[in-house]
Amino acid sequence: MSGSSVVSLAFVQLSVLFPVLLMWLCGAGNGVRFPMKRKLASSLALIALLFTSSGPLVAHHGNSAYDERNPITLKGTVTDFVWANPHTQIYLDVTNEKGTVAHWGIESQSPAVLTRNGWTRHSLNPGDHIAITLIPAKNGAPVGFSGTTLGKVVLSDGRVLTMQQR
Repeated sequence: MSGSSVVSLAFVQLSVLFPVLLMWLCGAGNGVRFPMKRKLASSLALIALLFTSSGPLVAHHGNSAYDERNPITLKGTVTDFVWANPHTQIYLDVTNEKGTVAHWGIESQSPAVLTRNGWTRHSLNPGDHIAITLIPAKNGAPVGFSGTTLGKVVLSDGRVLTMQQR
C-alpha cells in the first residue's frame, strides 16, 4: 500500500471513528438525555469530520512539480482545449528553432475561474495560434501550469485572456 493510500485510509478511519466516540462519551444512545451535550458532541463531530476529510483536498493543489521561479512563454498551435472540471487543459504543438515539434500539455484553472475572466469553452480551438505564459515542469517534460497571476494567453489577433483567481 502506498504512503498516500495509508494517509487517506487514516483520514477515513479518523473521520468515522471520532464522531462515534464523541457521541458515546456524551451519553448518546444509552437512554440518558443530555440535549446540550448531544448538540455539542454533534457540532464537534461535524467539525472533526470536515477537518479530517478536507486534508486530501488541500494536498491536491500543490505546484511543487513546476518551476515557479522561471516562467516561460510558448508560441504554438492549439491541438485541443478541454473545458472540464477540476482544471481545463490546453494542448499545444510548439515548433523549436530546429523544426522539431513538441506536444505540450498545459493545465489551467477551472472553467468557473476562466469564465469569470471572460473565457468560454470556445475561446481556444484547434488550429488557433497562441502565445501562452506558464510555469514549466521542473523535470523538463513538455507540461506546465498556466493559472497563476502571470498566466495568460495572447491570441493571434492580440486579445489577451487571463486566468487569475477571482
